[in-house]
Amino acid sequence: MSQEESDKSLDLVGGILRLWSQNSFTVGSRDAREVSRDLEAWASHLLLGHARPGAPANEPLRSKIAQRDWPGARQFLQTLRSEEAAYVRQALTDFRTTVQGMVQRVRQAISEERVLDTQLVAQLDNLRAAATGTDLHKLRAAAEQAANAVSAVLATHKTRHAAQENEMTTRLQVMGERLLAAEQLADEDALTGLINRRGFDAELRRTAGIGGQFNTTSALLLIDLDHFKEVNDTYGHPGGDAALKLTANILSRSFPRRSDCVARYGGEEFAVILRDSRSGEAARLAQRFVDNLRAVRVRHDDQEFQITASAGVAEMHASESPEGWLARADAGVYAAKDKGRDCCVLIH
Repeated sequence: MSQEESDKSLDLVGGILRLWSQNSFTVGSRDAREVSRDLEAWASHLLLGHARPGAPANEPLRSKIAQRDWPGARQFLQTLRSEEAAYVRQALTDFRTTVQGMVQRVRQAISEERVLDTQLVAQLDNLRAAATGTDLHKLRAAAEQAANAVSAVLATHKTRHAAQENEMTTRLQVMGERLLAAEQLADEDALTGLINRRGFDAELRRTAGIGGQFNTTSALLLIDLDHFKEVNDTYGHPGGDAALKLTANILSRSFPRRSDCVARYGGEEFAVILRDSRSGEAARLAQRFVDNLRAVRVRHDDQEFQITASAGVAEMHASESPEGWLARADAGVYAAKDKGRDCCVLIH
């Protein structure tokens, strides 16, 4: 295999591991963030020769590709995949059990209703038979028994329906809370805690739609960390993760409004949607973030280093598509890098 083919294979492996890392989820006792960190660590080991996950801190750098722990990585991925498959199967089994239980309860309720209705019909038949005779005592007794039966059935129906309604309400509330938690988890970036690409895309479409209907002013910021590959090469992926977390923290503090959408767009890229912003305000806030990021230091393993970012800003045009709006903000990022990085460019 040529060096070019070997590099392409390594890039493919690294891309698969990092894509897997960005879409990891909690499996059993393993938190999604833990799974993501392990995948990133294996990617760092296989691509750059850094220490394997769980290896001693003083393990030497494995510069040769053949020296890297390929069997260990294969075993880790095989185990992780098996755990994920088991988790999904169990989730499906739990869902089927819940549905089957609800169906059984409904059937039982219908059966119980039929028993009560049969008892009531029997009392009414007795009353009808007594009404055809001349014995007023029997007629009176049959009428009283039928009236009592009707009252008992109505009371039982009311009690059972109230209990069933309460139980169903509780089940639906629990199911709603679980679905909400699952939806929030699906839209959350495991490393930074920000909204992920899936959530951002939905917010972008929603904001563009609202702006087109109500003619509101919104702005989009795209942010790309400068020379981030050098950060990973110098400090390893754990150092890169520390830089991403610090960036996410500064972004959250720089854009604190509940209406603002702060997201990790992917890799070392971030995005912010500012709804109802005054003209020119987004560019000012973006430049303030760039300045704040430059002023701090990333701390990792008793080391400190500086990171900077290039930002592109685009205020939404009337009737503009989400794709067009995003493309203009992305053009601003490229323009900022052409200016020498560590700055912000507004695209009109």
